[in-house]
Amino acid sequence: MPNRSILALLFSLLCVFALALLGCDSEQAPQLISVTELTPREAEVGDRLEINGSGFPQGKPARVTFRGALYRPGERPAHGAVVDAEGLVVGRDVIEILYTEALDAEFCGIGERRRHTTFEGDVEVSFAAAAPGAPPVTTVLHQVTLDLRPPEDSPQVLAERAEEGERTLAALGIHPGEPLPERGILVKSVDAGSRAEEAGILAEDVLVAFAGVRIGKLADVLVPGSVRDIEVTLRRGATAREERRTIRTLGIDRTVPTDIFGAAFIAIVAAFVVLLFFTPSLGPVLWLEKRFAMARRASGAAQVRSAARSKDRAMIAIVTSLFLALLSLVQRSLVAELDAPAVAVVLAISMAALALASGSLPATRVGHGPPRAPGRLRGVLSVVTFELPVMLALVGAVSAAGSLRLRDIVAVQGGWPWEWLAFRSPPHFLLFLAFFAAACKERLAGAGSAGSAGAGSVASGLRSLAAAEHFHLLALAGLCVTLFLGGWTLPVLAPGVQHAEAIWAAAGSVLFLAKVHGLVHLFERGRRALVGVDAQLLVRVYWRWVLPMTALALGASLVWGYLRIHPEIQALVAAIDVVLMALLLLRVALRTVRVVRHGELKGAPEPHLNPFL
Repeated sequence: MPNRSILALLFSLLCVFALALLGCDSEQAPQLISVTELTPREAEVGDRLEINGSGFPQGKPARVTFRGALYRPGERPAHGAVVDAEGLVVGRDVIEILYTEALDAEFCGIGERRRHTTFEGDVEVSFAAAAPGAPPVTTVLHQVTLDLRPPEDSPQVLAERAEEGERTLAALGIHPGEPLPERGILVKSVDAGSRAEEAGILAEDVLVAFAGVRIGKLADVLVPGSVRDIEVTLRRGATAREERRTIRTLGIDRTVPTDIFGAAFIAIVAAFVVLLFFTPSLGPVLWLEKRFAMARRASGAAQVRSAARSKDRAMIAIVTSLFLALLSLVQRSLVAELDAPAVAVVLAISMAALALASGSLPATRVGHGPPRAPGRLRGVLSVVTFELPVMLALVGAVSAAGSLRLRDIVAVQGGWPWEWLAFRSPPHFLLFLAFFAAACKERLAGAGSAGSAGAGSVASGLRSLAAAEHFHLLALAGLCVTLFLGGWTLPVLAPGVQHAEAIWAAAGSVLFLAKVHGLVHLFERGRRALVGVDAQLLVRVYWRWVLPMTALALGASLVWGYLRIHPEIQALVAAIDVVLMALLLLRVALRTVRVVRHGELKGAPEPHLNPFL
């Protein structure tokens, strides 16, 4: 009964919305407290920020919300950002906030995207009301500027960014002096007729901010890609008053001109269309396509599940979906320290232990008797073999994010497909495909035949195996979505907004569950395509081809990260990867329709491409 899985998913989504909407407050808070100042105006990990004001309840925790724009060197500003922090009233009319590593990650980013950040906006302070059910007491401090500096990068990275900043100033016609102790860069001289002179910048001026970023070193002077002009803040003479100038920057970037990106995108996509739809398929590729397409036909004609197995799958889907939704909703606390490698290792060990204990090891049985000891060991090795691509793909995701934590891996990805890690580069795309290929192999032999086993203890055992296999499949899909497909991040929303509003957090959980169940469907299609294929043959294919290619893709992803590809070129590559994935799915869909309507592809003419074309 396929409708049970749909009902299970709908029930899970309704529960997610109910959990999230419980925290929604529609009433406005009364103005009973006030804030006057935030000090200091710059912070590093381990520092303490203080908010001064009046009316604070002594010894009470405060919720502090930063709403505004985040400015980072070389990046476009993130407007509408929301960052939540916890404060504590420690003295008379003083709230203290500890600037932790987690808070630094919210402001400055994670991994390769971590940058010195300048925040400009409002700071909202709220306290829980004493009366149950009453709205919180809230006040706002407007027009706050806060400079946030993450831990220092390696000397090599700092030197590269400093050289790039010096080149940027030279292209603008500015010859800088040494950075000043009180922050800022002294202008030694300005070239005649340069962009800087045109903007009214003079020698002996002090550059205080560049494109919204408060300047502390030359590495902070980077131009966001493809902007026509930026705003520079300077201090002139002995006065402390700051002035702002607008300076033209279009054309000073020495990377590939963005005008050719559109043409390059069209040309590469056209090449993929020709290769995928107008050239003969290679033998192994054609075999895989036929198996995948025939799996759809077989599932529509002969796949019959017992009512008991359908009930088991529905219950597992509901419980697992609620657990995954809970992880995405409360990830700031529950998942904050949850490591991706730990999750993958637990999944692999649990499946190997279950296979060893139950005797359901692939290709180890002799007749109808229990598997022998050497066969058991070979079976465990077989189970572990199909987990190795998952582990290697996980290493690639962790190295790209610069963190082991699931929360951080999701944070470095965006909501749009071209911002997902799976499409960030060709090596990461191959790692995602390796993960997919590994998940398409059934771990426990006999689990797929639980629906036709009849009654008795054998059928009960097979049902248990099928239930464990389905749970493992859901867990793999959740891990894959978290690592490579953006997790629960919604598109469009600015950083922090999704977690600050309950309705957006619930929507993110719904999106996460939709990705997981869609991926489970694809995994199951892949597993049905491999039904009947000799298990030892699959093990040999994985050892000879899948594992070496996954290892090469992992090495290439590490090199890709080391090269520090320009963001706009990386965006072009990501867009091409997204289109390539869509074309691959379209090709498989067309082949499936062809098989369902007309039978096997055997004897069907292959498309022919003119060699001259």
